[in-house]
Amino acid sequence: MKLYGGKSSPSKKTTENPVPLTPEEQEIKARLLRRRKKAMRRQAILFGGIALAAVAIIALLFNIFIRPPDVSTHSTEVMTDDKGNIILPSEGQPTLGIENDDEEHEGRKEDYYTFLLCGLDQDKTRADTIMAVSYDVPNGIVNVMNIPRDTIVDADRKIKKINSGFTKGIENLKKEVKSVTGIPIDRYVIIDFKGFEEIVDAIGGVKYNVPVRMKYDDPTQDLHIDLQPGMQTLNGKKALHFVRFRKCNSGESGGYPGGDVERIQAQQEFIKAVLKQLASPTKILQLDDIWDAVYKNVETDLSLSEIVWFGMRAITMNGENIHMSTMPGYDKYLYEADFGHMQSYYIPDEAAILEFVNANLNPYTDDITKLHLKDISGYATSAPKNEKPVEETTKAPTSAVEPTEAPTEAPTENTEPTEAPTEAPTEAPTEAPTEAPTEAPVIEPEDTTAAPAV
Repeated sequence: MKLYGGKSSPSKKTTENPVPLTPEEQEIKARLLRRRKKAMRRQAILFGGIALAAVAIIALLFNIFIRPPDVSTHSTEVMTDDKGNIILPSEGQPTLGIENDDEEHEGRKEDYYTFLLCGLDQDKTRADTIMAVSYDVPNGIVNVMNIPRDTIVDADRKIKKINSGFTKGIENLKKEVKSVTGIPIDRYVIIDFKGFEEIVDAIGGVKYNVPVRMKYDDPTQDLHIDLQPGMQTLNGKKALHFVRFRKCNSGESGGYPGGDVERIQAQQEFIKAVLKQLASPTKILQLDDIWDAVYKNVETDLSLSEIVWFGMRAITMNGENIHMSTMPGYDKYLYEADFGHMQSYYIPDEAAILEFVNANLNPYTDDITKLHLKDISGYATSAPKNEKPVEETTKAPTSAVEPTEAPTEAPTENTEPTEAPTEAPTEAPTEAPTEAPTEAPVIEPEDTTAAPAV
């Protein structure tokens, strides 16, 4: 043995020759060797069988417990009154024309699912953010269509904005979303302001380039938004301010030049930034905190097995395959006779929606050919001249980010605001007066079906 550079000691050579085995001894040795090989072979077969059985059991359990949603059938959708009682169609109550119509389509695409993502307002009675989502699992493609909160729907309430559809519950909102998109909703996910804030904090904030100056104060909501433009890390509170912001207070410079449509686009870009940050390998160490924040603050009808099934497939998803857009339509001010005031509505464009939905969101193997939209042909674009203006006795709902985009001044001899898109109808019905009311359109009050603000 050589030690620390010294000379190695000479090893002794064995001069003794081994004693040769007799033929009988050689036979015994060979027999023992064959027995040992057979025993090892039997052990290998046994262990292999056990391993295969374990894999089969795991696969069986996976198929039993980890599975996608069953979308083969949808329950019949019904309308309810203010107390939640079911109203049958035979009683003459409108049902939005969107009862279960799956039988009208040839079938469903394989592993193609639809979701409703819903962000609630401060008092959790209206939907501040509404997104229809499709997930094409085989191709790993997700399409998201943002539905503006002011979208007009054919609903039996005074103010027919889709965000108030949640006042009667998520099932009612699903029906109203289907009425303007034509797609059935397989599963829903709901989050409120507090949950959004906690989830952003759990991922360590979001690095984002704020596009415009955001300055808005509303003491009635204890809401004070003050964000400078530029790249920065938004914590939960600032991120919530970013997604809630609509426009600056009067006299303040800043805000979105493109109005609510540009606001929606900014929200979509922010969501992409969140998803990109979640996909970062550095977030693995924060998975417990993130899951805890999601579990406490998200309401969904996805089962745990369905969440695992989707999660295992989403792990390998390319972020470039997540596409976001806004439902086609245009803004328009209409006189809401049921309420007695002008309202700012977003009018769906049926032809453009059908084209987009069939290309990006349709879960059926054949095209969707019709929607169930509100007929606005009977709406006036200004308040009746002989009607005495109603005094504003109701403040804007505390849940709203800020007043709707109604102009601060009444339109002058125009049948609609100048900012309305060019494709909007330019003529009011013949019964509408040619002169605008002397008062500015009133801010949307709280829907009478909504719970009291807190």
